[in-house]
Amino acid sequence: MNKRSMRTSILVIGVVLVIAVILPVLKLVSSVSLTDITAVVGSEQFPKYMMNSLITRHQLLQFYPF
Repeated sequence: MNKRSMRTSILVIGVVLVIAVILPVLKLVSSVSLTDITAVVGSEQFPKYMMNSLITRHQLLQFYPF
């Protein structure tokens, strides 16, 4: 196997792994945020909910520094 084909295969594997990781995360984020936002926007807990979601996202970023 020469260097070029090896590099290409590594690149393909990396892209596939990234897509496999990102798609479920995007699905999760979109479904959760859409249902939560529609449930919370009408209520008076909206500012508190915003603070809570900001805090949880901050905690997630500590664990997973993207």
